[in-house]
This record gives sequence, structure tokens and C-alpha cells, in this order.
Amino acid sequence: MPNSLASDTPATAPAPARTPGAPSDAVLDANLRALARLSPDAAEAIRRAGPCADAEFFPTDDGALGARLGGRLLASARRPREEAQRFCEGVDVRDAAGIVVAGFGLGLHVEELARSAGRTVLLIVYEPDVELLRAVLERVDMSAALHGSNVLLLTDPDDAAAISAGLTGMEAFIAMGVEIVEHPPSVPRLGDSAARFGRTLARVVAAVRTNVVTTMMQTETTTRNTLMNVAWYAGREGVEPLRGACAGLPAVVVSAGPSLERNMRLLAAPGVRERCVIVAVQTALKPLLNAGVRPHFVTALDYHEISARFYEGLTPADVAGVTLIAEPKANPAILDAFPGAVRCPRDEFLDAALGDDLAGEHGAVPSGATVAHLSYYFARWLGCDPVALIGQDLGFTDGQYYAGGAAIHDVWAPELNMFRTLEMMEWERIVRSRAILRRAEDHLGRPVYTDEQMATYLAQFERDFRADAARGLRIVDATEGGVRKTHAETATLADFLRRHAHDDAPRLPDLDPPAAYAEPSRRADVRDRLRDVRQGVWRIGECARKADRLLEEMLTHHDDQPRVNRLIGAVDRVRDEAVATQPAYELVHRFNQAGSFNRARADRAIALERDLPPLERQRRQIERDAQNVRWMGDAADALGALLDEALRVYDGAVKPTRDSAPRRTPAPTLAGERAPTKAKQPTRVDAVVHVPGDSRALRETFAGRMRLLSTLDRLTRCARIDRVFLLTDDVEGVREAVSGAGARVFHVEQADGAALRMRTDRAHALRRFAPDSWRGAPGGLTVFDEALAPEALLPLMQREGMNAALLVGADWALVDPALCDAVIDRHLEHPERHPLAFTQAAPGLCGVVIDRRIVEEMARAGDKAGAFGTLGGLLSYLPVRPKADPIAQPVCVRIDAEVRDAGVRCIPDTRSGARAMEAALGGADAATIDALSLVRTLRAHRGNGEAAPRELFVELCDTPTTARRRIGAGARQDGAGATASLASFARLLEAYASVRDDLVVSFEGRGDTLAHPAWADFVACARERGSGAIHVRTDLRCAPESVDALLAAAPDTVSVDLLAETPETYHALTGFDDFARVQANVERLLELRPGAGWMPGPWLGVRITRCDATYTEVETFYDRWLLRTGGVGGAIIDPLLRPIEGERIAPLPAPRLLRERVAGERMFLRCDGAAALDEHFEHAVAHDAAADPAGAWRAVREARAGGGGA
Repeated sequence: MPNSLASDTPATAPAPARTPGAPSDAVLDANLRALARLSPDAAEAIRRAGPCADAEFFPTDDGALGARLGGRLLASARRPREEAQRFCEGVDVRDAAGIVVAGFGLGLHVEELARSAGRTVLLIVYEPDVELLRAVLERVDMSAALHGSNVLLLTDPDDAAAISAGLTGMEAFIAMGVEIVEHPPSVPRLGDSAARFGRTLARVVAAVRTNVVTTMMQTETTTRNTLMNVAWYAGREGVEPLRGACAGLPAVVVSAGPSLERNMRLLAAPGVRERCVIVAVQTALKPLLNAGVRPHFVTALDYHEISARFYEGLTPADVAGVTLIAEPKANPAILDAFPGAVRCPRDEFLDAALGDDLAGEHGAVPSGATVAHLSYYFARWLGCDPVALIGQDLGFTDGQYYAGGAAIHDVWAPELNMFRTLEMMEWERIVRSRAILRRAEDHLGRPVYTDEQMATYLAQFERDFRADAARGLRIVDATEGGVRKTHAETATLADFLRRHAHDDAPRLPDLDPPAAYAEPSRRADVRDRLRDVRQGVWRIGECARKADRLLEEMLTHHDDQPRVNRLIGAVDRVRDEAVATQPAYELVHRFNQAGSFNRARADRAIALERDLPPLERQRRQIERDAQNVRWMGDAADALGALLDEALRVYDGAVKPTRDSAPRRTPAPTLAGERAPTKAKQPTRVDAVVHVPGDSRALRETFAGRMRLLSTLDRLTRCARIDRVFLLTDDVEGVREAVSGAGARVFHVEQADGAALRMRTDRAHALRRFAPDSWRGAPGGLTVFDEALAPEALLPLMQREGMNAALLVGADWALVDPALCDAVIDRHLEHPERHPLAFTQAAPGLCGVVIDRRIVEEMARAGDKAGAFGTLGGLLSYLPVRPKADPIAQPVCVRIDAEVRDAGVRCIPDTRSGARAMEAALGGADAATIDALSLVRTLRAHRGNGEAAPRELFVELCDTPTTARRRIGAGARQDGAGATASLASFARLLEAYASVRDDLVVSFEGRGDTLAHPAWADFVACARERGSGAIHVRTDLRCAPESVDALLAAAPDTVSVDLLAETPETYHALTGFDDFARVQANVERLLELRPGAGWMPGPWLGVRITRCDATYTEVETFYDRWLLRTGGVGGAIIDPLLRPIEGERIAPLPAPRLLRERVAGERMFLRCDGAAALDEHFEHAVAHDAAADPAGAWRAVREARAGGGGA
């Protein structure tokens, strides 16, 4: 970004003499030399252009040249210069620093604007007729105006790459605003091309502004990351030794777009890695390794610590032969997490900070806007050509954000269940950013979403491809998906590898890992250098403050010009002292991005005030300089703090890997005023535990101690908890229970019993469908919703003056004190920005900190908002207020991946769960075990000796085949007409419920549940025999009376396979013409559900299956049913049961944790009484499961362990 957009005196040029005449090579050369400064391609195109046969030039009354093109006037026939002056008077360059003019025509209006604005404006001119441009520029000498201004001439309305290249270095003008003006005489001539140019320009301008804003906003974070990585940078060689190492050899750049899964396995073919360089973005590393592909290089530059998750669980053996290419601005957690070799390309900030001797030559690979750009640039750094791209969709192909097998899928895995699918998570990841989404067209001509960021990335790629293609280099887009990319060939990866990585192709040279520097004194030298730089930065801050005082004195005594002149000399001496303090001055200047931008804006404003009296202009300049040195001083202080932090880390302190609370500069205190008293920041919060009088936590024990007392014992070890309140409708009973809890005082407070139970009882029931996950139950309910009764909590918070509280369940007997302290710290770090603070820890390990304002909103909504008025609703996607998933925001505290991905419930709130945990803990001390040790222990013993499944899927009949199972089935016939036996089901269920009081029953299978004549009896049996929660899945292609019966049966949840958004698609998928009937029945379910209470009646899930036929309907379907069900239901996106041959969209691969859970917890019971292997209900494992329920479950698990399914 330039330091200034204009000098104090704008460049001007006298109007050239106008003498109409014959074409002149000298005039053309002068014009093109001036134009080539910003528009070299346009200048060259004009030079090569032929004559403009239709142009007719003639003299006019005001001495300027006039012209017609094809008989149409290009300007006024009599006074074209006067017309141009009037045009310019209508353009206010003060409002925008970027002025876009559609049409060059005769060029007089461009010349007038250029001469009047000088270099205070970027003047973007669109003119597609290069022959006309040549005809004008070889006759009219406007070189002086062009030379003294910023004129960017563009000739192609659709070439975003050319526009992007032209704006390089001019970004600050764009950031200050863009205005488009039409040149009236050019409008009819340009026709539709002007509108096309406007659309292309708008995309590029949005991308440029995004980059500018991001750069300024992330300056402090980038600098912090860079300094935290100084040991990596100074301790080993960079990428310089690899320059040109693979000259002329092919490379594949692997990104993690949705299409990656289509072709990445081709890279695992024998011989490919030996003949083709593979450079992967960090997001693609795990999917590649899982596919048997070991890239040579993986790239990283992301500033956020969350990116370290891409390396979770990897060992040095996993990444042997893989080198991480990490820009020093990458979050230090990334470099520290990678278990293999690391190289850093050159970083100018660190080079300046360390000096040539300590920095060394790292290799100036261009900095990437993304890891994909960095990967491409690095492939070119190696000398590779051609370079193919895969996984580079730059759009959300097939309605996916990530490729199958992405690392984020492992993060989401604990949340996945029958109501929360990977397809839903992928779709929500896209539409949570709806504010920046854009519609585009994919390579197949289908509508596809992209977003502003991806548009930015595309513009930069196309600019890079354009430049490389001009150098004779080849770029091959082998993504096989996503948006089109100009200046790149299109081919399949198979074709690319066949041509460039065949058996006879040359082999790659050895790509050795980086060498570490071994000089023993080097570490001490780096430390000393950083200390010297720190001292210099302090000196810059002192110079800034000294200059500020001198400038303020100038303003105070501005009428005394001799004094002002003496002070100017003093300021100059201070400036010279600062500039001489190197490299500190350069580093502060680099750090002060926002200040530099603001200085440029101020420069421009002064330059545009051409009529200011000299003294007033001087005053404005002094005010500008005073503000500028204050920004410089603030920047020096902030950079100094980062250097202090870097020195501590260099000496062994823990690296900060995220932004802390923003620094605040105290307001100045004027002479005679008293400094305001600084409010004391709280360092602790209160904890609140909801304890209904009938809670099991009061009656049952865990590890030999009452559950509530175990919970309180662990809470007392939290350093950040102040008081502990127990909210109950049985004060005496709770006081008696905690009387032996030790010296800690617990405040037992009365609450209304109905208020305590209004939500939590229903939340517990729905959470039975996702007990092992912190989130993911129907309605998005979280484990925290099990412990939150806002109507009871709010009066306590108001009475006790609590601004926030830590909520913990009464039976969270294994809650981790360290995790609770961490979420309290995160909230207190910035209470306004972090009104909620939580972790993704396994349920029961950590509470949630919640601000009183959130509690107030929930209590105010009462039972009207349903799931929308819960913590789960607050964190979920809602079409009317889409927002990013908070798990990637500071409100979510980053924790150990094993604790996050444990997939176990750490709350002993069921007898079977408590028994299993006690058995797993064995001799371990349940009162002191930490979260990581606990989840490792529980996972090691998960499923040991379980005599029953936790989820039982019951098929009641096998005909008629359900609508969903008809999708892609071709001529598949209905089943044999078998129906389930109620007596057999009752025996089996009784056996399983006797050993698992957390059993969930879901009625679904090959035939529709409601087709069984006694389906309601099965639901009642499940309730009577002790099922913890019941789900019914149906096509709902039934009479209205069956809908009424379904409501009367009162299952906890109902799923309806509506499948599509239109009757035509429904028929195409199923062969049925019942769409209208099903939709009417869904509406009946909603209208006739009970009206009293919180989330009354069954929670309703309306389901669509993601496939090629529904690709364009998912968005409307999902949003409509989320809103229509109004918090008492939702929309669900299901995967296909099986891939459909010849179609693009297939089921996403299930993450490992989900596969383990299905294999170890789900049983599928066929209607003929046999236990099935998986959800297809086809392969029978035990033919009479009711005869030996435990044996049937054991047989299923053994079959799955042998690779038989699930």
C-alpha cells in the first residue's frame, strides 16, 4: 500500500495546443509512453492496432478536434472541449478516489478529468475499440495530462484478471470508494459491453476492498504470529535451496475443494510421486494421507490457531518425506503441531528485524492470499511446468464446502446422528455466510454458490495465470468441478498424469529436508538482536510523542509564523532521528498499516482543496501530521509489546496463539481534570447448579459418593469460581444433602419447580438422541441446555447482581476444573465480545459461561420460541440471521482434540452409563482425574461387555418400499410382505432395556412404519418397556386419520421423508404422485400438535435426500422447513443410501468416530425378527434376535468387527 496517494500539490499540466491534423507517430509514442505506466497491455494493444476506417476527424469551433465513427458523433460537433469541461464539473472527485468512466470516445473528457484530478484519483477508463483509441491517440497529444495522473485503460469487459492486474498497487484508491460515471456520447456505441464491464469490475473491486480491509485488520495478528515464529525462521534454511530444483517437471497443486475426492486417489498410483511434484494445502493433507497419497510439500499461512487441527494425530512417520512450507505469518500453533520438516520462505519483516546475517537467504516466494496461491507459487518456485490444479473449485460444488474426509469432518463427528448429518453440516457451513455469498455457474453450467473471498481468490489466480501464460507457462485446471478459470487449460487429472507422469517420464530429483543452523552462539545473537530492535522501537515511540508536542505547539501558536518556522526545524530534526533509527523505523512503518492509509486519505483531502489560503493549508498539514505521529506512537507501543512477548517466548514462555483482548489506549486527561477511576475488572464469576428436588443427583451415587457432592467437590477446585449457588425447589433437602460437603459454603436458593423443569425435562429427552455430543440433538440442543432453566435462573442473577454465571449440571460428577477456569477466563477477557464461552468437550466435562442478557432474552421468549430460544438455537443456523459457527470463534475455547473428539458421555445420569464409567475407571481416583486421562480411560473401555445396543432401529414391515429407498433403485420390487411381531419385539426390548436405561428406539426400515396395522402398539410398547426416547420415521403417504393417530401415540420425534421441494422432483425420485398429500399431512402434524408447554408434542424433522435431482432444491427446502416448523422441528438433509451410477453427488464418507459409534451402538432389527448388519436391513446376522437378544447383539458386533458393514 502506498504511503501517500498525493503530494500536497497535485500534479498538473497545461492544456496542450490543439491542432487537428494527420496521424503522428511522435504524438502516438508520447501518449503510449504516458499510458503504459499503469496500462502497459492496453498501450501495447493500441500500438499493434490497425487503422480505424470508420473514423472521420474534423476541426471544431473551440479549436479541439471533433470526430464521427460510422457516422455517429463521438462528442459535440461544435464545442467538444466545452462539453468535456461540463462533464468534468459533474464529477465530484472528493467523494471517491476511484472514478470509472465508460467510454473513451474522443478522449477530451478523460483528458480534462486527468488534468483536474492529477494523482489524487485513480481514473479507470473502459474502451473496447482499440482501433479508435489508436486513431485518437495518434492525433491528439494528451501525454502531459496522462503523465501527471493515474489513468488505467481497460479494453476487455470480461477479463477480470486484466482488471485485477491493473489495480495492483492502486488498492488504496479503491478502498476509498469507487464511483461509475457514464460518458453520454459513448453509451449507445458501447451497448451491453458497458454493463458487462461494470459487473466484472464490481467483482474485482469487491475482492480488492476485501483484501485491503483484511490486511489492515490482521496487521497485529500477522506481526504477532511472525515474531512467535522467529526461532523457526532463524534456526534453519528456507526455500532458497529449492529454487528451480524441479525445472521443467510437472506438478499437481492439491486444494481441498469439494471435488477433490473425485480424483485425488489417482495420485496414489505407482510411479506418480516419483515423477510429479505434489504440493498440497494443509486442509488436504489428511484426506490425501488417508487415500494413500504422500505429498512432497504441504503449505500453511493461516493466522488462526484452529488450523493446527489439520495436523492432529499425525506422527513423524505419517509425514516422512513431507515438508511443511509455512509463511512466517502463519499461526505458531501450526508450525509447532506439524511433526515433520519445516521450511519458511522469505519474510521482509523478519529479514529487517534480524538483519542479513541472522536472517539468511530464505527465498522470496510470492506471498499467497491463501494456501492454494502459496502452493501454486511454490510449484513455480521449484521451476515446475506444467502445473495442474485439483480440488480448486473456488465455489461450493455440489452444495459442499469441503471435500469428503476433510479434517473438519472429524471435528464435527461427535455431533453426527440421525438428526444431524454430515450433509447438513456441509450445507450450513456454506449458508452461515449468506451475507457474502454470490451466485455463479459451475463447469457444468449449473448454479453454484461462491463468496466474496473466493471471488477475490479467483481474481488473483486469473491474474497469476494470465501473467504465467504470457511467459509461456502452462496451467491445467484438472479440478473437474467448481467455477471456470480463465487463462487455464481444462483437462482431467487422469489425462494430465497420462501425459506427464508416465513410466518413461523423467524422475524427480531428491528433495532434501531443510538443514538446521548449528552455530551455538546463534540463539544468543538472535536474542540480542531482538533486544536492540525493541530498544529502537521504544525510541520511535518517544520521537513520535516529542513530535506530537511540537506540532501541538505549532497549532497553538499558528499566528506566530517565526515560531512555527523554528518548530518546523525542530520537528525535522526529530523526524531525522526517527528515520535514522533502523530497522525500528521501517518495522513500525510496516506495522502501522491503518495509520498509513489514514495519512494517505488526509493527504488526498488536502490536495483536493486547491483554493485554501497558504496559512490554512499549513494548518491542515500540521493537523494531519499531528494525527499521523500519534498513530505512529501508538503503533510503536503496540509493536514494542509484541517484541517483549516474542523475547519471553524465545526464552521459553508459552507461545500465544490467538488474539487476546484488544489493547485500549486511555483517554487523555486534560490539565486540571481528575483522571477517571478505572473500574475494577472481575476476575471470577459465580457458578449455578440447577438441582430439582427429584433429581437423581440427590438420590444416587457415583464412585461411592452422591453425584451432586462429586460435582461440587470438583467445582471447589476451580480458581475462577467465586460463589456456588444451588437452585432448587427443595431447599431443605438440598441443604441437608450438602451439609457434609466440607468447608466450602454453598448458597442454596429457592426456585419455582415448574420453572426448573419446564425446559430441562424435555431437553433431556431430546438429548437422548445425541448423548455423547456437546451439540447435535434435535433442535440443535446442547448439553448445556440440559442444565439451563432461564426462567428460574434469571431471578437469581438479578437478585445477586450476576452479570454472568458458569452453569453446570447437578450430576456432572466429572466436570473438569481446568476447563471451567478456561471458559471463565475467556469470558472475562472481553465480556462484551464473549457473552457466551464454552468448549466442545465431551458432555459433562465443562460448563458454559452465559451472560445475563442472554438469559433475559431466553426467559422473555418463554415457551414460544421452542428450540430457537435455547443455547443450541443461539449457536445454530437460522435463515433470518445466519452467522458463522461459533466453534471457530473466540467464544469457543480450543481444547485437546482427544477431549473434543472423545465421543463419550461423561455424565453418570443413567444407571447403565454410571456402571460403565465406574467399571472403566477401576482404581482411578474419580475425584481428581483430569479430562484427558478420563476420556482416554473411557474410550479404552467403551462398549466392553455391553449386552445391549444404545440405539435400536426397528423395521415393522418391508413393503411398500419407502420413498427414500426407491431413489436410484431402478426396478427394485417391494419386499415379501413380512411384518414384525409385537410379542417378539417386546421380549427383545425388555431384555435390552433391563441393562440399558438410555436405550433409544427408532422405527424405520425398508417398508413404511405406518403401513404396519399395529404400529401404534409398537410405539406404546417401547414406551412401556423403558425406552428412553422414541423416534418414528415415515413417508406420511397416509390418510389424515393416521396423522392424528401419530400425534396421539406421542413419540419424542417424528421424521417425514418429504424428499423434495416440488411434485415433479418427488415423482422423479420415487415414482409416486403423493407429494401434495405428504405436504398436507406435514402441515396437519404442525397444526394439530399440542399447544401447551415448551416444545410440546413430537419434534418434527422434515427430510430431503441430497442427490443430483434435488441439488437446486436443497436451499429452499431447508430454509422453508426450518422456519415453518418454528422451533418445534427442523429440516434434515440426508445422504443417499447408496451412490447412483452415473451421478455426481454421492454420500459423504462417514468420519471414523461416527463409524465406530454406529458399529458399537446401533442395532437394526428386521421385520422378520432377524438382526441386520446395517441400515439397509438386507444382510441378516442373527435370524431370531428375540430368542437370544444378547447373543444377537454380540453376533452383529462380531460381524462388523470382521469388516461386514456399518
